[in-house]
Amino acid sequence: MTKETKEKGTLIRGADGALYYISDTELSAHRLPDDQAAKGISFLDQHKIVPQGASCPAFHGEGLIGRVAEQKHLNLDVLKGIAKKK
Repeated sequence: MTKETKEKGTLIRGADGALYYISDTELSAHRLPDDQAAKGISFLDQHKIVPQGASCPAFHGEGLIGRVAEQKHLNLDVLKGIAKKK
């Protein structure tokens, strides 16, 4: 069984509405595929957490993105927890 690892980094809702992730260790942005980002985008839309002009919402924490066998995925529960604190 492959164990999931947690990364620490920043999830950004881009001006285009897509979700981007910047790992604290890699420091380069990666656009999350639409199929992985759909639930996160839906959650952010429901809570009106959307880009406004040049201001893009960003969330920093550990576990926002999980990694299993080099495949990254959005952890919606972590996103919800961080978003509620803002």
